[in-house]
Amino acid sequence: MDERLRTLRQQHQLTQQELAEKLQVSRQTISNWENGRSAPDRVNIAELAKVYQLPLETLLGTSVHAKPAPTEQERHMTLFVVVLMFLSCITPLAAILSLFIVISWKDHLPRLLYRLAAVILTILSSVNVILIIALIVFFPF
Repeated sequence: MDERLRTLRQQHQLTQQELAEKLQVSRQTISNWENGRSAPDRVNIAELAKVYQLPLETLLGTSVHAKPAPTEQERHMTLFVVVLMFLSCITPLAAILSLFIVISWKDHLPRLLYRLAAVILTILSSVNVILIIALIVFFPF
């Protein structure tokens, strides 16, 4: 808050002495506020808000600004990320299941189903690698 007080005073082209006179405090008090050695009490904060013609929340830095509605592009990007994250979680599980089927049922599966399971495993592994690369490219850490 100390920097904010100094900046506001300077923006309003007031000296520490002039502000002190408006608030009926000493110049040293203003200096202490601006250097972080002390802070204004509630009464002085309210008076500062009046002098600077600001809402208390703005002066204190606690104003809540309404977040703008997301753009259509941001909504699409969010959906894209959610889908990528979902798929990057599901594909390894499906790949593991396919691998389990290929290994444990190898002797019991007809050759066509065995090959199909191997193809599915390969596709799922490839998709997972692509998803991970897409996440890294689009959202680097």
